[in-house]
Order: sequence, then C-alpha cells, then structure tokens
Amino acid sequence: MPTETREPNQILAMQKSTSEEYLAVVSGKNLVKRQQKVNQLFIFKKDETQRFQLHKRHVLKDMAEFTNVCMQFFFSEKDLKQGQEINRIIFVKQDRILQVNFNQDENVLETKKVFKKPMNRQPEFF
Repeated sequence: MPTETREPNQILAMQKSTSEEYLAVVSGKNLVKRQQKVNQLFIFKKDETQRFQLHKRHVLKDMAEFTNVCMQFFFSEKDLKQGQEINRIIFVKQDRILQVNFNQDENVLETKKVFKKPMNRQPEFF
C-alpha cells in the first residue's frame, strides 16, 4: 500500500507460529513519541518448497479497535491442539484482548475479553 504521508511504511512487528508454518507481518508507520500507526497484516504460509508465500492480507488501518495495539502478538495454538490449522492471532491493548481470524474475509477482528479495569499503560510486551 503506497504511503500518502511523509512517514514511510515499515515492518512494525513479525512473528512466526510455533509450528513454523505461518509468518505474520504487521506493517505501518513509526510516528513521534514512540507511537505507531498500523496499516496492514500479512500472513505468509510455507509452501511445498519450504518458502513462505503470501497467504492472506488484511487492511487494519480503518479498524478503530485496532489503534494502540501492542505489537508483540502470537498465533493461537488452540487450533493445533484440536487437530486444525492455525487461523487466529491474539493481540492485546490497554483495555482488551483481540483476536484476528486471518482466514476470514470479513469480520476478521473479534474482542475476546474486555478488562474491568484497563491497564495504566499501553502494554509493549505480553
């Protein structure tokens, strides 16, 4: 996605699944005061040659719930334990836990838990 402002799009975070079949990449912009603006989520999957190929792409910049999300995230391994392929990623922000179902085309973002008392600071790690 081409940039429309002076800040270039960059890779903000990257995470590989524990099964090493998937790679998730979040792109966006690094802004002043350690703020980040998330643009897109790319999901890569290993092919038969063991190279990662683009599997899905989701535009996140228009999702209001996805602002101020911690960039340390992980794949939900619950699917693997049930004998299914991984299809979800877990994110956290000050007031809630979010889940992205990356194999869906619509309604990919779901709130899993809203905290009764939000955290004092935005989590950088979890």
